[in-house]
Amino acid sequence: MKKYGLAVLAGVLGLGITNSMDPAQQQVPESGLVSLVMDTSSATDVGNPSYSIQVNDYNPAICDIPVPRVYPKAMGKPHQGKLQNAMPLPYTPCLDIQSMHHYGTWELLSTIAHAAYETYLEYGLQTEVHDLSKERGGRFPPHRSHQNGLDADISLFHYDPATKTNSTAYRPIGRNDNPQTWEVNWHFIKTLQEQGTVRAIFLDREYIGKLRKYVLKQFGEQEWNHYGTVLHHEPGHNTHFHVRIEAPTLPILLAQAEGRKG
Repeated sequence: MKKYGLAVLAGVLGLGITNSMDPAQQQVPESGLVSLVMDTSSATDVGNPSYSIQVNDYNPAICDIPVPRVYPKAMGKPHQGKLQNAMPLPYTPCLDIQSMHHYGTWELLSTIAHAAYETYLEYGLQTEVHDLSKERGGRFPPHRSHQNGLDADISLFHYDPATKTNSTAYRPIGRNDNPQTWEVNWHFIKTLQEQGTVRAIFLDREYIGKLRKYVLKQFGEQEWNHYGTVLHHEPGHNTHFHVRIEAPTLPILLAQAEGRKG
């Protein structure tokens, strides 16, 4: 799999060592910003400019999240917390944002953007994103969590054998229960974890079982043991992934950067 750009490393080096759940709010040099052309005239909501991408389709910059001058701060817990200096998930060719409440920490947004780019590159699919957190966090019915910018709901991926096409939709797998469907969902689960930020992915028990069966047959037990342990059963999650992250640690980011040099 392709590796993400150095924006993550630049951001953390600008911060220094931080608490994994509470990144410090410090200044980042302007040179750390990702080069994107901002088009505020076509913004779909206040504070969330769209991006006019002026790069080749195979450049990950099409889905990059700019490094902020002041980092968002997750306060409290996912089920009892708030969000400070929130960032909106930007509209890019890799993302189909379905909620006006698409605010989170920079680490969450970067994790989603990375997986969305890899999925776009591999399958030509946008990643359909639903609720993250409110701009200032806090209670967010009907969710019990999603309060401090560390949670995101993302639609499942489907392969339709009738049309022989992949798509993404906020609905149960249903008749699209086939190896191709589990392939694209497993690819997304793996790429979500490349940033080293994912704490848990909540999903229906039935789907976890089907994914495990697919992975053991295609790749073996070692692959499942490496990537499958983040999957946890949660009732009502047969239409989407519920992704929960924590801020990455400096050693993980350094290891990622070292790997990219090769």
